[in-house]
Amino acid sequence: MSEQPARPGADEWLPTLECLLRGLAHGMGNRVSAVSALADLSSDATGLDEDFSLTDLLRNEGVAMRTMLQSVRMLAPDGRSRPEAFVASEAAADALELLQLHQDWRLWTIDDSGLAAGPAFALRAPRWALVHALLAMTSRAVGMSEPATLRVALEGDDASVTFSVSASPAAACLQGPGEYLEGLMPDLHATLHQEGGTLRLTLPSLAELRRRERA
Repeated sequence: MSEQPARPGADEWLPTLECLLRGLAHGMGNRVSAVSALADLSSDATGLDEDFSLTDLLRNEGVAMRTMLQSVRMLAPDGRSRPEAFVASEAAADALELLQLHQDWRLWTIDDSGLAAGPAFALRAPRWALVHALLAMTSRAVGMSEPATLRVALEGDDASVTFSVSASPAAACLQGPGEYLEGLMPDLHATLHQEGGTLRLTLPSLAELRRRERA
């Protein structure tokens, strides 16, 4: 089997990817330790409070581990991922959840209030590519190891959906989009614009794609 060629700008993406994978490894290690501790408790349940539900705790740990495995798949797609239909805000939530694994997460204040407003915009695209794009946008906006307020917003209509990412202080968001981020645009059939310190990513809506297919 031939190897997938490296994407343009992969060297830009690699530091972010390595940091997120380290965070995932740490988080999964914590989950495994918790499951082991619960297994030990189950062997000697005589001292447990009646309200203590071992089954619920194990189920919660299982859900957390499945979420982390999904994150691994999102970070390392197999290159054969097909476009899928999904709600735009859900992909943004995926990206922000992964961002919490970044070692510099505690330095940043995340303002995601712009994701909650408005209707649920439907998209059709490789979901991993959009998550990668949003992660790349956030990393370009805040830089590395810099305290910043990161703002993520979503707006759209029947024809298109736009994600915008900015950071303050303004000095933290003067970097350009970067080659890796620009290289994802063909996968998403998207356009990328920088307006001052704000990066804007615009994709055709699912309704618009369907209109084009019927034309």
